[in-house]
Amino acid sequence: IRRQGNRVQPVLGWALACALLVPPAWALAKDLPPYDLEKHRAVLAYLQRQRQPGDVVYVFPLSWIGTLFYGPRFGLQPSEWITATCDRYESRPYLRDVDRFRGVPRLWVLTTGSRAFRVARAAVRDYLGTIGVRRDSLTLPSLTQNNVTLELYDLSDPKRLAAADAATFPAPPMPNDPRPGCRVFVQPVQMDQFD
Repeated sequence: IRRQGNRVQPVLGWALACALLVPPAWALAKDLPPYDLEKHRAVLAYLQRQRQPGDVVYVFPLSWIGTLFYGPRFGLQPSEWITATCDRYESRPYLRDVDRFRGVPRLWVLTTGSRAFRVARAAVRDYLGTIGVRRDSLTLPSLTQNNVTLELYDLSDPKRLAAADAATFPAPPMPNDPRPGCRVFVQPVQMDQFD
């Protein structure tokens, strides 16, 4: 384009070349690219400071990726946390999955802001708040999605544990806008190590 413009007038060639750069430059100036989408590093640094021996760390689907990448930098190896189950159609499997932690005095739950898992996150949070006591939490905003949240629950009170069970607790259907995408790597870990 510059060469074609130079045939008419040299200044016109340069003006046309510069004009082609305006739309991409404007797009970058208007919507800066995100450099820190979710606050995994800050959340895992907080967990590193607060975590005690024997604590169980439970990571929601898709939070797995950031935890796998950043976890070792903050003293959390893949063998030291459990990935939540994943179900595309209903939230009850998430309740059954966290139900295995009954009696655990310190359960950390890490969730990130994927909109597809919003119903399951809310159901799990309500359920854990019914059968246990939230002792600590950290919520950080994400630039592109909902908050990144780390919560510590005490699930050792027999009276609270008797208040509900995973089979009857309200469990709304999963959304289909978008429907959660369960990945092959999201497989529940057996609780043998915690028995």
